[in-house]
Amino acid sequence: MRILYFDIDSCRPDHLGCYGYERPTSPVIDDLARKSILFRQCHTSDAPCLPSRAALFSGRFGINNGVTCHDGPASQLRYAGRGHQHDPRAPMWMRYLQVQNWETIGFSGFAQRHLAWWFFAGFTQNFGNQLPGYSETATEVTEKVLGWLRANGTSQNWFMHVNYWDVHHPYAAPQKFFDQVRTVAYTGAPDAQAIARDAHDYYGPRTASSWWNEFPDWRNPQQGRTSRMPKDNPDTRETFTAFVNGHDAGIAYVDEQIGRVVVLLEHLGIREETAIIVSSDHGESVGELGMYFEHGNCCEGTTHVPLIVYWPGMTDRPDIAPTRRSIDSLIYQVDLAPTVLELLGMEVPTRWDQQFRPRCAGEVLCRP
Repeated sequence: MRILYFDIDSCRPDHLGCYGYERPTSPVIDDLARKSILFRQCHTSDAPCLPSRAALFSGRFGINNGVTCHDGPASQLRYAGRGHQHDPRAPMWMRYLQVQNWETIGFSGFAQRHLAWWFFAGFTQNFGNQLPGYSETATEVTEKVLGWLRANGTSQNWFMHVNYWDVHHPYAAPQKFFDQVRTVAYTGAPDAQAIARDAHDYYGPRTASSWWNEFPDWRNPQQGRTSRMPKDNPDTRETFTAFVNGHDAGIAYVDEQIGRVVVLLEHLGIREETAIIVSSDHGESVGELGMYFEHGNCCEGTTHVPLIVYWPGMTDRPDIAPTRRSIDSLIYQVDLAPTVLELLGMEVPTRWDQQFRPRCAGEVLCRP
């Protein structure tokens, strides 16, 4: 068995074609979805980035693992264990697989970006420290992934975590992806009237009236990674749409890189034998609660994440009706780790939070 988890930072599901988006952002992911189960109402239990991944990889809600925000004491994971002893009742997800003799491989600068050194627990091979640790591009990540797969991909029992950061602002995808998404006009919310109202009513970082206020001189210097972003705030429909273009271009860029990985899996002859999961740590608030291209507030735009699961021998069965490939049930993303363990025939750790998860993961993924 092989499992490949694509973790796309800040990706709104409603900006993917398989979730109904009209712009050409995700042809590769859309193709994956055709033989997968698509969960339409998956929500992260904790947001933004640090609390979300802490919950997912610890199997516990933030209120139980200690991480509920990015800064201060509430950003510190209460690791389950003491001294040199891990608590076997609440292991980190990758630590659990490692103990079960799985090879666990990580490609993410997340731990360095967020000072989350606990995130490395359980990865038998970690390439995060070989990446820049803050602004690595999807291409840099993919090159590391392809190198590992060429050398080791046909081996058995590995779990690979691939984290792409390019959908997160500042939007710095190559120009061709901006050109790609602009071929279809953005017609989504909010409209010009709502943007004007938000610009009048709200003030502060990530608002329509003062989005750049955290940066030097309260403006966009348009240098380095910000060079492709609008200089002004998203306080008009025109400038707002330019921000949307950046978000969508990031998705298109990541989608192409996922395609490179899938092509190599096919070349190695292991594409149909590899479970593929596509998700995100959180979505993005695009006008919700007066916030623009931000993910630290509590709204559906922030908590709603994509979840696409391809599982060999299960989701690719030809007898599954198209209507069964889309599940509307409300689920927590923190349920993903115990579900994967059940699908592998493993016991779920007793101190993981799973009381809201359906009892049989197999039934959730493909009931007759």
